[in-house]
Amino acid sequence: DLALVPGIGGDKLRLLRPEVCVRAGSPSPQSAASPTSANGGAKPLALNSANLFQLMRLPGVSQSTAESIIGERQRRGGFRSLDEVAALHGVGWGLLAGLRGRLCLDAPEEEPASDLPAGGIGRFSESQLCLLAECRIFDRPYARPPTCAAFDSLLAGRPTVRIAAWNLNRLNLEKASNPGVMEVICCTLLENAISVLAVQELTEPAALQRICDELNQPSLPAVLRWRGGDRGHWTACVSEAPVGRAFQAAEFGGFLWRAGPQLRFRQAAPLEKPGAGGRAFTRSPFVAQLSIGGCRLLAASLHLKATTLGGDSAGTSRTESEADFLPDLADALASVAGPDARCLLLGDFNLAPDHAAFEPLRLMGYSGLLAADEPTNISRECPAGSRSYDNLWASPLCKRLFTGQAAVVRNGLFHPLIPANWSFGGPVSDHCPVYAEFYSDAE
Repeated sequence: DLALVPGIGGDKLRLLRPEVCVRAGSPSPQSAASPTSANGGAKPLALNSANLFQLMRLPGVSQSTAESIIGERQRRGGFRSLDEVAALHGVGWGLLAGLRGRLCLDAPEEEPASDLPAGGIGRFSESQLCLLAECRIFDRPYARPPTCAAFDSLLAGRPTVRIAAWNLNRLNLEKASNPGVMEVICCTLLENAISVLAVQELTEPAALQRICDELNQPSLPAVLRWRGGDRGHWTACVSEAPVGRAFQAAEFGGFLWRAGPQLRFRQAAPLEKPGAGGRAFTRSPFVAQLSIGGCRLLAASLHLKATTLGGDSAGTSRTESEADFLPDLADALASVAGPDARCLLLGDFNLAPDHAAFEPLRLMGYSGLLAADEPTNISRECPAGSRSYDNLWASPLCKRLFTGQAAVVRNGLFHPLIPANWSFGGPVSDHCPVYAEFYSDAE
């Protein structure tokens, strides 16, 4: 906590640590947090496996010095002698002499290796790095939870694609640069064989590109280790201008998709109801034109206005009024796609699919592909969820492509590096990704 006091920070705290304690008579945090060996001395830190934060806990080692050590280690493929570190900028023979008793080349085999990134971790400040290291967040072994059997994009011998929607809860570049957030998003897409993702609450276009770059050129251990099949090449498409406002920020429309022989992504653009009657939606639908096999499909990413926390009638009424415009949106999509229109409305509707506001859409033949009793939200306090707000609504012709398989992904959405109020280990969003599976042959 002292590192967060203005004027102190991580570097000054490192100098003060031997001289202070939390209360009189208690051991210093430094000695209490240091692992010990059988002879009572400090356990040496393994230079060839230590992560950034473990190195920064060594006296005299700053963040830039720790990054230099890790970069040289990766270039060499591991150090063969401690003396090799002395040549690095910021180390030298004097610092190395003081650290020799604290270092070794490799850890004993019985020590579990951390699955957290050994390199940079995004936009954590020096004081935050120090605080996180003191909480020993980075010393905890972590691995992705097991997933179901790999999906090979075939169902009864027919090729399929999975189209998903995910409200990523104010996704900006700073959030996307958190390695826990990146790992959860990338691994969730790969493990569940998602081909197209419609993103809601994207507040900075560069954030989606950051996720796309990690998918195409992975740097995180869990993303690198994924061996479930062809990664494909991922592309991000973001609206040029905001489609509306999210919580205290502009919101952009966004899609991520993976190129494949059965899928082509043609273009995407916002769509708004014409006329002088004002905006039909608080956030304009962001519509993508896809080609699945020989079939044309229009996918409209939606984020309807949220009801108020208290659930008062005014907030609910605004959400219901936006849902009333969904048939107009369906007509607009049909006018673009023609009589053979296959249309999919997907995203965060902020209303359960059995709500009366969707009755006009149901009368047009549209169907919600997820049941009303299947929650789509998630939190540490309620991991099973309690609300069914995210969904995919398919037009009659689109339902002909639907395999009958739709799901809410709840596994692997938490990570030790994701903040959760005043702690860590939170979910990447309070929304789960939802997906549906469609046949991609021309039959």
